[in-house]
Amino acid sequence: MPSTRAQAEGLKVHPEPRFLASSSKAWLRSAEWVKREDKMIEEKIICIGCPLGCETTLKIDDQGEVVKITGYKCKEGRQYVVEEYRSPVRIFTATILTEKSARPLLPVRTDRPILKSKLKEAALTLVRFKAKSPVRIGQVILPNILNTGADVIATDDLLD
Repeated sequence: MPSTRAQAEGLKVHPEPRFLASSSKAWLRSAEWVKREDKMIEEKIICIGCPLGCETTLKIDDQGEVVKITGYKCKEGRQYVVEEYRSPVRIFTATILTEKSARPLLPVRTDRPILKSKLKEAALTLVRFKAKSPVRIGQVILPNILNTGADVIATDDLLD
């Protein structure tokens, strides 16, 4: 029969009796942490917040909260990987058809990042769209794409 709760849970306990009394609470806390850590998932994200490109690891508990982050080398990196885990966003870039046969495609992008999960839907929306000249760099081609608050803007001129 195990003599302590930690032994009952299958954890190793220090054989010296003098350590048991003073450190039994610490052992129990570490046993609970080990149990909690078993339920956690690891998410690896390469940080692009600065030129270093740190390989970070996030430990996420069963409620989806970030518990621990390792591998980052700056404050911006820590903030970037948490945001990337919670709500990944990207600037959407594409080309759209034009009515001009000499220049059949016009490059465009969003003026602000949109959710990564909306990128495919944004591409499908732009497939049905055709630009009419004249268009200037920075001109809004399609306002508020998919109700994201981001406008699709031209990244080149399309003149007659």
